[in-house]
Amino acid sequence: RGESHCFEMVINMLFDQTQQLQELSLRAALSTPLRICNPLTHDYNIMNQFISSEREKSDYLFEHEHDLVFEIPEPSEEVEVENRENFERTKKALEYLGVNAF
Repeated sequence: RGESHCFEMVINMLFDQTQQLQELSLRAALSTPLRICNPLTHDYNIMNQFISSEREKSDYLFEHEHDLVFEIPEPSEEVEVENRENFERTKKALEYLGVNAF
């Protein structure tokens, strides 16, 4: 009984961490300024300055997908560190359970 409860807690922890990682990645992607170059005019813009919502962003990308070249900057060091720490914690928990997933 105690073992299955412990197992359940670890699974829930892993699930929570996976959710957090996904949210973190999404937040990082959405908060990263995306430089857009229109090759026809060589006009560079920081998309986040003139497109406020995620919906507007996706609509804009869809409408202009053939005219645009995207340059996505590397994720910030802070995000990298947090991702790496989450990955290491998840890996340790899986190793503890005897699961070699990596």
